[in-house]
Amino acid sequence: MSLSFAHRTLVSLLGLDPVFAGTGARAAVMTPAQGSALFRDQRAHSDQPGWDLIEREHRVRAAGGRILHLFGEVMDFDGTPVQEALVEIRQADLAGRTPDQDTRARDFRGHGAVRTDREGRYQFRTILPRPTADRTAHIHARVVPPSGRVLVTQLYLVDEAANDDDWTYQSLGPSGQAALSLDPIERADGDLGAGFNFVL
Repeated sequence: MSLSFAHRTLVSLLGLDPVFAGTGARAAVMTPAQGSALFRDQRAHSDQPGWDLIEREHRVRAAGGRILHLFGEVMDFDGTPVQEALVEIRQADLAGRTPDQDTRARDFRGHGAVRTDREGRYQFRTILPRPTADRTAHIHARVVPPSGRVLVTQLYLVDEAANDDDWTYQSLGPSGQAALSLDPIERADGDLGAGFNFVL
């Protein structure tokens, strides 16, 4: 695999082996859309929340949270990078609370937003999602390109046992499930890394 200098630097900073850094395997499949209650407001939020969703790292770790570095690219169906796309993610914290619920004294913000760079790349530092009382582990995502279709979807974990009982996940069918699945790997520093490309 041939990586640009900037991409090699990002891979190095994330602590990943370059063999796992490419996410191009998903580039030929348009990312399926899937509704999200956390994005009822159709206006794009500002990118003020930033890339790091973790407020107090030591407390997240002490509570048993696994830190997840989520990164990848936004591209069109031909593989052309989409610059300045707004990428947002929202997810529940370790107690199952989402960003639209009580946010007092939290160690995890649950909402991040970044703009893609000139090569269409984005990255977040978040936590590995856990199943909640009524859903399997998942991350809500929205991608707002400068022009074209806005994508709202959800990302899941490969081989998560709770997937079998989650109606929203099961409604995707096998191909949709594969297209929206994350397969995190352990980094050199003990955190997890997962690459995912959004194809618009």
